[in-house]
Amino acid sequence: MNDFEIRTNQPIKYQICGNLRASDGFLHYKRSMELHVLIVVLKGTMYLRVGGENVIVRSGQYILLRAGEEHEGWKMSEGELSYFWVHFSEQAAEGVENPGNYYHFPMLGTLPATQRVTTLFRQLLDLSRTWQEEQGQMLDYCCSTLLMELTLEMSRESHKGEAIEPVGQIESAKPQVQQAIREAMDYITMNCHKQMDPAMVAQHLHYNPDYFASLFRKQTGMTITQYLNKMRIELAKRLMVNENVSIKEAAYSSGFQDEKYFMRIFKRHEGMTPLAYKTAFQKSFINH
Repeated sequence: MNDFEIRTNQPIKYQICGNLRASDGFLHYKRSMELHVLIVVLKGTMYLRVGGENVIVRSGQYILLRAGEEHEGWKMSEGELSYFWVHFSEQAAEGVENPGNYYHFPMLGTLPATQRVTTLFRQLLDLSRTWQEEQGQMLDYCCSTLLMELTLEMSRESHKGEAIEPVGQIESAKPQVQQAIREAMDYITMNCHKQMDPAMVAQHLHYNPDYFASLFRKQTGMTITQYLNKMRIELAKRLMVNENVSIKEAAYSSGFQDEKYFMRIFKRHEGMTPLAYKTAFQKSFINH
């Protein structure tokens, strides 16, 4: 799929948004709209046919459906499905246009673990629930901020090697070292909810624990434990925001064995306590 791009000379024109939740067997009906549609899948898998192409959108991914482009479901979802959606359009530009300013991002992509886009989506939904006529422009700007953040996030993601590993020298290291470090990071990300320590990561890759710990820190700029805690905190954030689990459950489900240690590490990473984070960003929404 191609990239989506529209000018930023005027705020986006917000139309409507919502949070669809289906327990089982959801199939999107066939349609073509005069509005753009942004969908962010929170849970489950969505199967769409867009412009004749079958697309799978999984949890943590988004898709942009262009205005005028026919889309429909091509397969029933299995199990629970939940996704945010918003309809919007581009306002006619006024005054002198700046050709260099655009909202620009891939039409299909995976969101980073920062939760910034989903947080803005929740704020948009919350504002829409209390909408009054005089708030129309506020919703336009909120929707514009959402697209701006998506543009920034996907731009950072396209330079992921530079953004996540600024101190290290992974790209200049030997190919086998590059591969080992990336495999370690993938292994930690996929298994951070389990009991794990630096020695287990090294053993998984058949390296001496002390040597690999030194290698990992040299190449990434952080220790294995620091990266493990980072991934666990990101998982805990998703659980608290998307699944509405308790702080204690989020701690243990993300791999922490001590709730107080989890709270200390969380505050170090996020600058706020888990309770403050959950209170600020977790809201319950109904279908629109």
